[in-house]
Order: sequence, then C-alpha cells, then structure tokens
Amino acid sequence: MAGGPRNAALADESTAAFRTTIDLAEPTLLEVEAYGPAAQLQSAIAVRSQRWVLPSHGVAAGDGWVLELAGLAVDVTDPAAHVRLAAGERAVTIRANVALLCGCPIEPGGLWDAARFAVTAQVSRDGGAVVRQPLAYAGSTGLFAASIEAAKPGTYAVTVTAVDRATDAVGIDRTTFIVP
Repeated sequence: MAGGPRNAALADESTAAFRTTIDLAEPTLLEVEAYGPAAQLQSAIAVRSQRWVLPSHGVAAGDGWVLELAGLAVDVTDPAAHVRLAAGERAVTIRANVALLCGCPIEPGGLWDAARFAVTAQVSRDGGAVVRQPLAYAGSTGLFAASIEAAKPGTYAVTVTAVDRATDAVGIDRTTFIVP
C-alpha cells in the first residue's frame, strides 16, 4: 500500500505540536486555523479544520489533530524588485529559491528530487503578452534560474510559479524590472 499501512502514526516526539487542555461540559464543535510560513508571506496560506470534541475524551490518540500547510515557498531573488537595468543591458537572469513549506531541501536525486518540480517564469512587458520561460535547477539547493532577453524598453512584470508534479503543491512570487 502506498504511503504505509492504514492508521500508521506519522508523528513522533520530534514532530512540531501544540498541546492544550480545554474544560468542556458538553460536546463542542472546535475550529482550528494555522497560517504560515511567516518568513515567506508571499507563499503563506491558511488551513482550517473543524472537529467535534467530547468532554473527557481528547484528540491525542495516534497523530492527534493534524493540519497540513500544503504548498511551496517561492522567493524570487533576482532581479530585485523594480530594479532599473543599466543602459544597454538586455540579458536578465531570473533566479528563484523554491522550498517546501516545511523547509525540506529540493535537489537532484534527493528525497525531494528537483526533477519533479516545474518552475516557470511568466514575463510580460508593459502589460502585454505573456512569455513563459522554464527555470532549471541552478546547482544549489532549491535554486532555479533562466536567462531571458529584455530587448525593448519598458516595465517587465515577472511571476515565477513552482509546481511539485508529484503532489500538485504550488507556490508563486513576483517581481518587476525596468529596461530604460
């Protein structure tokens, strides 16, 4: 069976957890919300879950109450936001750091193999047609890059998207640059 046997524990003592005690007099519908990652707000998402809880009957058995923040943190590192290129400069390198929201490393042949991620820059000039450029693994954990030609003057908008083809986890980030 893929993913291990049914009802097998996922958590252990090293797993992140929040523990609390609530004094309930009657069955109560609780709602919990998690939001993050706080360090990559452009990729932050919220997840909510509801659950009925009974007095004197907790939710600590097995893995407890699991909330999953599914997605990717994408951080465009180059070009810097709204940078103005030097006169005559037309080659632009787009670089983005991509990580799972848990921070796990993406690298060739690793547990999170770089080959399973599709990272793409969508580039438009002055609100015009969008050109798509795939970014390739760039030799450092989580780093993807590609070079483009920005031949005409204008303001270029760049949206970098990343998709984990195995899980459909997605993340995006944006930047702009100016060609004088």
